Amino acid sequence: NNNNDDDDNKPFELIKTVEMFVAMKGKYFGKGICITPFAKLDNGYLDILILERLESRLRLISLFLRLQNIKKNMDIVSESGILYYRCREVLIEVLDGDDIITDKQKLKTMNLPDVGCDGEFGPCLPLRLKAIPKQIPVVFPSPKMF
Repeated sequence: NNNNDDDDNKPFELIKTVEMFVAMKGKYFGKGICITPFAKLDNGYLDILILERLESRLRLISLFLRLQNIKKNMDIVSESGILYYRCREVLIEVLDGDDIITDKQKLKTMNLPDVGCDGEFGPCLPLRLKAIPKQIPVVFPSPKMF
């Protein structure tokens, strides 16, 4: 890091086959797993943790289990197979060769994992996520429900 903010704000492309992609504003998900330990709710950034797809299923399982202790041992974020980023915006797309796939029917035939959103089924890909500084989205049920 050369402490040049201009370099830190430049968009870049990352093409990976991933097992797990996590974009968070907070630190914890699941049952209290601190998956993005550097995340802050009010800093205007998303913290991204990527677990790459690895040839060895045993290594993949080992990394995933060790991720559950990430708050206790930060060394894991520098290991091969784990990527950690902080960004204001991210676009997640599915590639088929050199083509970006946006057709929902074709995506369904590719047997991709479901996109999860806070433990529920989430939106379809491609997906653009953007951090909005110092704001908290609140969802209210329809008044007709009461």
